Amino acid sequence: FEFMMNALRLKDGVPIDYFEQRTGLAWHALQTRLEPALAKKWISLSNQHIKCTELGFNYLNDVLSLFLK
Repeated sequence: FEFMMNALRLKDGVPIDYFEQRTGLAWHALQTRLEPALAKKWISLSNQHIKCTELGFNYLNDVLSLFLK
């Protein structure tokens, strides 16, 4: 949770492989948690990179809550 909390606050986001290196977790373990945010266009995934969209920054607490479940 803490990694994503800090990473998604960055305008540029973070590379997915950096997430795996820093947390020791496989990226696919989070994909189902990200689906609601992707559907609402709160986050974007491109070129193995994740970041909040401009819209997503308005809902950052909701985005981060997806990682607490």
